[in-house]
Formats: sequence, structure tokens, C-alpha cells
Amino acid sequence: MMGNTFALGAALGALVAAPAFAGGIDVSSDAIHSDDVVLVTYDGTPLDINGDGDVDLAVASNAGGVADSSRYYYGNGDGTFSAPELLSEGDSSEIAAGDLNGDTFPDLVQGRRDLTNLYYLGDSLAVAPGVDIAADAHSTSSVALGDLDLDGDLDVVTGNGADMTPQPNRFYLNSMTGGGTLSFTGADISPDADVTRSIVLADIDDDDDLDVLAGNAGGGNRLHLNVISIGTTVAFAPGPDFGDPDDQTSKILVGDLDLDGNLDVVTLNLPSAASSGVNRFFMNTSFGLEQPVDVSADTDATSGGALADFDGDGDLDLAVANLATGMPNQSPRNKLYLNQLTEPGGTVTFAAGIDISADEHNSRALAAADLNGDQALDIIVGNENQPDRRYLNNGTADPFTNVAPVIVDQAAALRTNEGAALTITLTDVTVTDPDNVFPDDFTLTAQPGANYTASGATITPDPGFAAALLVPVVVNDGTDNSAAFSLTVSITPAPRSGGSGGGAFGILPLLTVLVFLGLPNWRRKRFLLR
Repeated sequence: MMGNTFALGAALGALVAAPAFAGGIDVSSDAIHSDDVVLVTYDGTPLDINGDGDVDLAVASNAGGVADSSRYYYGNGDGTFSAPELLSEGDSSEIAAGDLNGDTFPDLVQGRRDLTNLYYLGDSLAVAPGVDIAADAHSTSSVALGDLDLDGDLDVVTGNGADMTPQPNRFYLNSMTGGGTLSFTGADISPDADVTRSIVLADIDDDDDLDVLAGNAGGGNRLHLNVISIGTTVAFAPGPDFGDPDDQTSKILVGDLDLDGNLDVVTLNLPSAASSGVNRFFMNTSFGLEQPVDVSADTDATSGGALADFDGDGDLDLAVANLATGMPNQSPRNKLYLNQLTEPGGTVTFAAGIDISADEHNSRALAAADLNGDQALDIIVGNENQPDRRYLNNGTADPFTNVAPVIVDQAAALRTNEGAALTITLTDVTVTDPDNVFPDDFTLTAQPGANYTASGATITPDPGFAAALLVPVVVNDGTDNSAAFSLTVSITPAPRSGGSGGGAFGILPLLTVLVFLGLPNWRRKRFLLR
């Protein structure tokens, strides 16, 4: 569970609409069909492919062709990322991450539609080329990792099926040898053939093994209970279906919403002719999953999301990615629902959804992790045929409301000549901003003042003024201005032409005097008589 401390006391009330949103920033200029974005491994550990301590990003692209291949980006530790490294081409809806071969570096598993699924072994230098998990090819839309057979290595589970072609979901047991060589053996989870959009592994019945939850496009979501005991073969018993049979579930999330030690379930749903598309949650008790409760009355076309403690109060909140359908009552903005839990084991409710930003994209996926090391969980959103976007958490109870930047210091000495223009740049100031990366997309403006004129970031000292000048400046992060901060600019006198500074003697008169004093007396008399 992300966020394992709980602050006792009254829950936060529903948040008042904020005056401005934090600015979303493109992860890169890539505009692929992002169906999944991954920032953590199977157990919630931040994804660090190259072991440098920074959070990396993997993206599944649901479009064919090399240019639209799935990819990964190395993080820079400040919320920005390197240029992409491409994986194999082929329509892909999901990527999972975890250490398959026991070398401590996370590996990637790529679920592909109507092609073999692949795994990529990672190390500190690179990700190796993809290798088939098995020879079978299904229309895989979801992938999950976990130790199904309790042998200490990670196995693979796939959710399969296309709209017109229901298929069984599959699991592949990892038989890793002592040298780290991988071999997988596949089998159907059950005879059921569904169109599964989301597959999740979690210990729902609290018996210390991993069960399978399948989120389906109609027909009800399924729970398959793992009945293995140590030394026996993996097998699954059908558990009760959960959710409305008409729900078009796009994503299943699991987490302990009420902090009672049991993993609860959230289903994210798409609207259809038979279903409103409301998102739901199911509390897990010692008697199993309870009846669903609506997260809110919103009927948006939700395609992805994440559970994480975004406001830092110790419980899990819900952030969702919504499609821009153009339909009434379906917001194209991604939303955050803050958990209003007041005490462990208490009743779970969510505050009304608040927009994460003013962006309106066809958003298909959302992931959360601390991208810039400030202990607050940030968001990456995967968009269809538009650049994926990054939103930095400001570390407050309004985590994605923009916080204005602060100029904290002058970074460089500034000087110019009397009357000579000087352009002040962003490198001349030191700025802090919790939800934007300085100086990306920042601007600086010099404010009016005494003894100079200002235009944009350029100042021109008044003629005749040669002293220390105080110039207030502000920076803008794309949304809000900072408070003004006064910079000191040293103004030096302008060079003088044709004289020695304006005294009684210029250069030529002075030379004349010197020549006169060097003459003998009789020549001085003759000079004076002339």
C-alpha cells in the first residue's frame, strides 16, 4: 500500500475549486497511442530500470509500426525524462515490471494483441531484446506479475480477448534455473472465455497466495481463487463474480482503502447503452467482497487510474484518466477523488472529484510515483495520439492546484553601463516551485522602478545615473506569478569622449601649458607677446 501512516482526526472536507491548476508538461514530443503508463513494479516499488535511483517510465503503445512502438524513458530525478528507448513493435495495451530472473534489476513484460507476449531482461546498462514468453498468441490487453506457485520467482498472468473474440485468460509459471535462465509453462486460468481488459493479482481471501481478478467488458467481473498449497500444482477455483454484469470495466485497482489490513477493490468503468459507467469500490471483509459502492455520481469514460496517497493524510486516494468522448455528462478532464476516511476501519467515502488540470485529452492510462524526490506522489497520464503528460504534486492537501513559484535569491552579479540596456534572464535568479520544473516554461519580467525603464525582461538605466540600482522582477511558471524580488544591478558611468572628464583643461590645452613651461625665459616672453 502506498502511504502507510494515518493521521488521526477529522477528515478533509470537499475541496473548494482552486483558482488555478498546476501546469501539465509533456513527457516528450512523442504522440503515440499510449494505452498504459508504468512507474512502479508489480509490488509498488518505483520503476528504476538502470539502477540510478531515479524513477523511470514504461509506455505501452496500442498502434503498429516501429515509430509507434512501446517504449521506456530513463528518469532524470526532477520529473523530466530522457529520450525514449524503443521496445518491439506491435499493438500493446499493457506493460508489467518486475525482477523475473533474480538479478535485482526490474524486467519488463509486454502484452501484445494477436502476437506473442514478450519479456525484456534489464540491467544497469540496457534492456535486452524481447523474448517470447510462450509460443501462443492471444489478444492480450492486460498483464500482471506475481509468485503464483510460491517458489520465489515471478510468474506471468495475461488478460485476453477482443470485442468480437472472447478468450480464456492465461497464466505462465516461471521455471527459472540457477543461472537465471527463464522458461515459462502456460495454462488457462479457467474455461471461461471473456473480453478481459484488466487482470490483477492480489490475496483477496487472505490465505497467503495470489488470487486473480479479471475486469471484463460486460458479463461481470470474475474472481479466481488460488487453491495452491506448498508442493502442489497451481489451480484456481471460481469465486463469486463481482460488479454489475452490464459494467464495461476498463481497469481494476486493489488497495486497503479503510486501513483494516484487507485489500479492497476498485473498478473503473466505461459508459455503455446498458451501463452508466460510474466507478465503484468493493470493501473486503472476512466474509469476502461486499456489495459495490459508487465512488461518485460521475459518469465519465474512465479508462485508467491509480490508488495512492496524493494528499499525504495516510489513506489511499483515487486518480483517474478519462477519455474525451464529446458526450454530455462525460468530462474529458482527468480527476482526483480524495479518500475521506477518518479512522482505520472506518467508513470509506470519497470527496467529489476535482480536476487534476484543465487539460482535455483522450487519456487512457494514469500512473503515480514520486518523480522529483520531494516525498509527494506525482502523476503521469498516457494519452491517445497526443504527448503523455506529467503533473507534479505540490505536497499540500490540494495536491494538483498550482503553487506560485518563489524567487529565493539572486544567482549572478548584474552590471551595465549608464544608459546601456541589460536583459535579465532566468539564470540570474534562484527559484523554488514544488509543482513545476524550473526553468522549463518559465518567463521573467522586470517591474517598473526608479532611475530606469523596463520592457519585458530588459531594463535601461537613466542617463546620468551611475550607482547601485534595485530592480524588482517576477517569474511566471505558466500559470501564476511569483512575488516580486529585487535584484541589485551595478551601473557604471558611461565612458566620456573628447576630454579628461569635463574639467577646465582638456587634452590640447594641457599639452600647450606643458610645452610653455618647458621653454627658456626669452622664448616664454616671445610666446606671450605673440
